[in-house]
Amino acid sequence: MEGFYTMTEPAPAIAVVVPPHVPPELVKDLTIGRGLMTERLPHEIVDEIHRDFPPVFYAPNLMNGGGWVFRRSEDQLAIWMDPEHFSSQQIQPFAELAGGNWTMIPVEQDPPDHGFYRRLLMPFFVPKAAADLDDKIMEYARSQIIKFQHKGKCEFMGEFSLIFPSLIFLELMGMPVERFEEFVEWENIMLRDDNMDRVASAVGTVVDYFEQEIDARREFPGDDLLGFAMTAEVDGRKMTKNELVGLSFNLFLAGLDTVSAHLGHIFRHLAENPDQQEELRNNPELIEQAITEFMRAFGAVTITRTCVKDAVVAGIEIKKGDKVAVSTALASRDPEVYDSPSEIIWDRPTSRSLSFGTGIHVCLGMHIARREIRAALKLFLELLPPFRIESGATIESDLGTVMMPFTLPLEWDV
Repeated sequence: MEGFYTMTEPAPAIAVVVPPHVPPELVKDLTIGRGLMTERLPHEIVDEIHRDFPPVFYAPNLMNGGGWVFRRSEDQLAIWMDPEHFSSQQIQPFAELAGGNWTMIPVEQDPPDHGFYRRLLMPFFVPKAAADLDDKIMEYARSQIIKFQHKGKCEFMGEFSLIFPSLIFLELMGMPVERFEEFVEWENIMLRDDNMDRVASAVGTVVDYFEQEIDARREFPGDDLLGFAMTAEVDGRKMTKNELVGLSFNLFLAGLDTVSAHLGHIFRHLAENPDQQEELRNNPELIEQAITEFMRAFGAVTITRTCVKDAVVAGIEIKKGDKVAVSTALASRDPEVYDSPSEIIWDRPTSRSLSFGTGIHVCLGMHIARREIRAALKLFLELLPPFRIESGATIESDLGTVMMPFTLPLEWDV
């Protein structure tokens, strides 16, 4: 997996016309986003946005075409909770790029349709169902760690963080584990490539894969997540093939990247902060609240909403058709909500964050994600001695849709 995240040459920049209703003094390029990278700690840049930018600004470089950025948690919550004015449809233009007419389910659905999909899918994702996966999750984590346990080093992203949660997802979906690297490469292009032609091609490849898989399973759907979705029904209605493609595509993106990103940030922090690493080693009962705090501190995802009815948020007029960013990285380090937001405090009194979303769009897979992070922390601290960043290493991180380290070389004494 070494060198897996190799960035391609970017496509030429697309000129963005700032809408006339946007005050010129509020036009500022966002310093996190697709195509941006850093050798610094990514969340230091998030903290600088809170320090240096106004509460609301218009970023011409947001996603594909520009949009509003609300850095404060309360303003983002107002947007999260207002589907009447801010639609979840086409949070990213994947279907449009590939000439499709599907939407990612359930993340791109508004009420009342959204409720149907949540009711249909929830039995697969309730805490009890997630708990039944504990043994499998621990088994996969352990099997990856023992491969490098006695080597004294590993490239954490390529040898663990990308592989471990992805194997869980592939098994849940009934997808062939042996094609793991191919699947992750498709996903990497879709989320990180600046060339929209390459993105569109990757989207088409993924859609073709799931269309063929759905067709092949019509007679025998199987007992995995895709099979469950093919047979489940609410009020006598099942999902159509187009809906199954949209669901599969959404799960594909979330299952192969988000947990990997959070693990990268968490383990970089522990490698660079040996006192807190040692505290968790000596007090494993702190791991559960540590996960909550890590998820707050290292929010990683930026998506968009589309204004479908003129609205006013934080005193700013948002017009129909405007795009609006929802960034868990910004919301979870809001200094108006969290004292010393850049610090990791296990027993922080304000524990709520938006890293798993909120309201009707709270992440379906959050109970599985927490279990994956818990297994990684528990077994790394049990099976390996104190680990640190490899001497002389430079860590470059993606600042895009899902912020994460490209590589994370760790070492320990053997």
